[in-house]
Amino acid sequence: MSLLYNHSKELNDTLNEFKEDTSNTDWILFGYKGDDLTLVSSGSNGLEEIRGEFEEECVQYALLKIFDETSKMLKFLYIAWCGEYAPPSQKANFSQHSQIFENFFKGYHMKINASCYEDVEPKNIISKVQNSSFFNFSSKYAPVLLKEKPVFNLPNKQETTPTPTTSAPAPVSDPRPNLFPPRNNPLFPRANPLSPKNNIIISKPIPIVPNSPLNPKYTPNGIIFF
Repeated sequence: MSLLYNHSKELNDTLNEFKEDTSNTDWILFGYKGDDLTLVSSGSNGLEEIRGEFEEECVQYALLKIFDETSKMLKFLYIAWCGEYAPPSQKANFSQHSQIFENFFKGYHMKINASCYEDVEPKNIISKVQNSSFFNFSSKYAPVLLKEKPVFNLPNKQETTPTPTTSAPAPVSDPRPNLFPPRNNPLFPRANPLSPKNNIIISKPIPIVPNSPLNPKYTPNGIIFF
């Protein structure tokens, strides 16, 4: 708000008086005085009067009171005017300065950016206000209608009894053939044809040691004690 600092008291007093219910003033217009923004003029004769106050060689900012016949409400209208032949420095700062006035004019219902007299014709302004009468408090305050989702009634689905199914037995695979017969299988050693079919195991004689001292005598058939 440093842009409005030099005339801050005058501007705030003007704005507060303008918003009072007992005030007959229905529009105020701000413009440049050197590098500062200040009050240019004000009036009480509505759109027809303020239309003649906009200049093509200037950048100006206006706040108006308009009674909306559609909503039966008094509305505040913010007009940001950028004249076609305004100085390049003012045009360059138009976007930034218009945002400063948005904060200064807080509580307005609608904003119009205008650059020619056709944009501020009373009939055109009234048409815009009426077309936006439902959203007159901007998106911050306007109610939002939610579209109801269509409801479809589906027919009752008949219950069906599941049909029992029997599974076929799993196929039995044939045994895999032995590629190597027992005689030709390298993993099994071939039996010696000369070896006896029944192997006889002969155990060696176990010497018997008597409790008393004896003189053993070995014979081919065993041990004899004397």
